Amino acid sequence: MADIGTIIDAASRTDNINTSGLPVDMVPQTELLDPGDYPMVALNRTMNKKSRSCGQMKAEFRERRLIPNHSTVTTAVTADNTTSLVVSDPTYFKLDRIVYVPSTGDQLMVDSVSGSTVTVRSLTGTTGSGNIPNAISAGAKVVIGAEAHAEGEEVPAVYSNISINKYNYIMQSDRRVAATDIEEASEHYDSSEQRMADQRKAWIEYNRDMNILFYVGKGTREVTSASGPRRHVCSGVFEQFNENSVDCSQSTFTINTLNSIMQKATPHSTSGKKTGLFGVNGWDKICSWPREYLRETSGTDKRWGISLNSIITGYGTIDVGYDPMLNESYGLADRGVVMDLSKIYMLHLGSLTPKLIKNIPNLSTAHTMVDAITGTFGLEVRLPELHCQVEGM
Repeated sequence: MADIGTIIDAASRTDNINTSGLPVDMVPQTELLDPGDYPMVALNRTMNKKSRSCGQMKAEFRERRLIPNHSTVTTAVTADNTTSLVVSDPTYFKLDRIVYVPSTGDQLMVDSVSGSTVTVRSLTGTTGSGNIPNAISAGAKVVIGAEAHAEGEEVPAVYSNISINKYNYIMQSDRRVAATDIEEASEHYDSSEQRMADQRKAWIEYNRDMNILFYVGKGTREVTSASGPRRHVCSGVFEQFNENSVDCSQSTFTINTLNSIMQKATPHSTSGKKTGLFGVNGWDKICSWPREYLRETSGTDKRWGISLNSIITGYGTIDVGYDPMLNESYGLADRGVVMDLSKIYMLHLGSLTPKLIKNIPNLSTAHTMVDAITGTFGLEVRLPELHCQVEGM
C-alpha cells in the first residue's frame, strides 16, 4: 500500500506536519564550521550564551555613570596674577572642592564656577587665600578631590547626574540559497550534497560578513535608498569604543604597550577579564614576545575552534587571539580591540535570530528550489571606558 503520510483529524500544527519550509536554527548545526573566520561573532555568542531579544529595531538602554573627578586646563595660566582656571569640563567643579595640579604641585580650592572658568584660591599650609602660585600650561591635568568643609558651614548644595539614554540599531540581513530542479534531480553521491554544501558555506559567509560589521559598522537608519522603507545598519565596536583609543603608529607594540592599554580599560571595580582580538600586525608582534608571556587558554573556547592565549599584565589577565579579517586585504591589519565581553551583548529583534528557511514558496518558481538565511542582529556595548581600540600597530 502506498505511503500517503499520516492522516490527521485535527488542525495542522507544527508538531503534525512535514517541517520542510519551516525555519531551521543554524547555530547548533554549524558551531564547528570555521568559527575562526568570524571570532568576534563566535566569542560574543559563546560568552553571552544567547543573543538578547529587543522589541524595536532601535534598541535603547540607559547608563548611569560616575561623575569624573579630573579635567584639563585649556588656557595657560601665568603665575601669581590670577585666580581663574579655564578648564575643559567645568561642571565637574563644585564649591569648596579641593583641586590639585600635578604638574606644579599646587593645591587650590574652588570658590565659584562661571562658564568654562573656575575661580579658585590657593590653599596650602596655613594659607587660605591668594592667587594661583605657579604657571600652569595649557593641557595640564587637574585632579578634583573631596569638599573641604569649614566648621559650622552649611552643607553644600546638592548635585548629581542623570542616567543617559543610549541606543544601537539592529539590522536585518538576508542571504538566498537556490538550486534548479534539474540539479536536485541529477544523481549525486548524496542527493542533497550540493544544496547542503551551499547552505553551510552560505552560513559561514553570513557570519563572516556579520563579523566585519561588528568592527566597522556605523549606526544608520535611513529611508532614502529603498524609497520609503527603513533600512538599518548596526554600530560596530570601532564606533562604540569611543572613550579609549590607542595609536601605536609612533612606537612598537610591546608588552608594556599592552600593559598601558589594560590600564586604560580597567578604570574601576566593574572591570572584568579582558579579551583582545588583533590583526596581522599586532598578532605578529605578540607572537614575537618571549614565550613566558603567553599561556595557552583552555576551556569552552576550544569547542568553537578559536585559539586564545592568556597574557598576565599588571592590570589583570587578558585572553588574546587573532582575527583573520583584520588584515591588509581589508585595510585593517594595524587594528585591534580589547574588550570586556561581559559588557557586550548581541541583539536581535523579537524572535528573528538568524535562521535558515527552506523551500520558500513565494520566492520559488516551478524550476527553482529556494532557501534563505535571514535574521536580525546588532551589538550593544555597555560602559565604553571598559574597552579599548588600537590602531597603527
